[in-house]
Amino acid sequence: MTKYSHSRIGIYENCPLQYRFKYIDRVEAPFEENDSTFLGSMCHETLERLYKDKVGGKTDTREEVLEYFDRRWKEEYDPDAILHSGDDRTGDYYRRLGLGWIGRYYDDFFVGDRMEILGIETDDVLDLPDGNQYYIRIDKLGYLDGTYYVCDYKTDSRAKDQSVADADRQLAMYALWVKRTFPDAERVRLLWQMLRFTGDRAQVVSERTAEQLEDLEKAVVDTIAEIEGTTEFLPSDTAYCDYCVYKGMCPRFAPPKVLDLEDTTVLVDEYVRNNAGIRTLEQRNDEIKKELSAVLSGSGCDLVSGTEKDLSASVNRQVVYSDREAVERIVEEKGLTARYSSFNIRSVSNDVLKGTADPEIMALARITEGYTFRERKKKQRKEEE
Repeated sequence: MTKYSHSRIGIYENCPLQYRFKYIDRVEAPFEENDSTFLGSMCHETLERLYKDKVGGKTDTREEVLEYFDRRWKEEYDPDAILHSGDDRTGDYYRRLGLGWIGRYYDDFFVGDRMEILGIETDDVLDLPDGNQYYIRIDKLGYLDGTYYVCDYKTDSRAKDQSVADADRQLAMYALWVKRTFPDAERVRLLWQMLRFTGDRAQVVSERTAEQLEDLEKAVVDTIAEIEGTTEFLPSDTAYCDYCVYKGMCPRFAPPKVLDLEDTTVLVDEYVRNNAGIRTLEQRNDEIKKELSAVLSGSGCDLVSGTEKDLSASVNRQVVYSDREAVERIVEEKGLTARYSSFNIRSVSNDVLKGTADPEIMALARITEGYTFRERKKKQRKEEE
């Protein structure tokens, strides 16, 4: 008998080799967490404390909750023990994000929460038909007006669409456990509270029928059978590789095997020389574009004449930020992630160009103007004239 969990199955689905390292070979990872998972852990710990105090008869103030998060972060955060993504974001950046999220959660969800708390960070198992078990770790199990609520705190960078919530395995398996544990649980609602987001995107609700839960249990058992029958655990190539604590052990990131033959060396050298020539030409073309842009600016013209061909010119406006990290922090702290689909710098820049961005972001932005050029045949211009 093996105890499976949503995260354990998810690791296999994401990368079978990571699964082998963690659960079969039990390789000790050089890092226990990355910055994002540490942030998630601190948020969960803080909200666990908040609701345990409430169950115990104490209602923490907003200031007390934020002080607890801040103190625990400073006690536990060890930059040498955490895998960093390499994007220059510091631990203090993530700490400030967490403070903002916890403060918003307190205002938007904790204040006025009338649920009866039945469980906090539960530690239970669901027995499966194949003899294995499924681990049940519910962030908050609540009850209100005849309905059970399975609540989950998420720090994901993307909001959860309704279609994704309706297909989610994790909370649906928890709902199956609730129905089998509480005989009166006719209705179980699944509730995701997205800490990064505000407004309509801050909370997503879903439900499952009894038939859907039975089908899901069968699918989980089938996936477990696939895992237990696998003999070759191959690495995957996904967007999560940079955040994997086993990256340094993965063959995909091992030093390359070098082919060093006389014939191939000649070809490589020629290739490098050609590329150098291309880069030189591209640099000169960039200089020409700047010179032409300077002449075109204010002229009202959109076509530059040449001997064999003309160049059509279109205005190209771009936004340059004095501190991009500060822009991202403003988006996160002010709850603008719903407007900009998490942090999408292009969407932010579009608002800057329209003059509708947040004033603090506008203060960090500078709009530059240039031209984009495209060759046009002389014949084409004559026909248009």
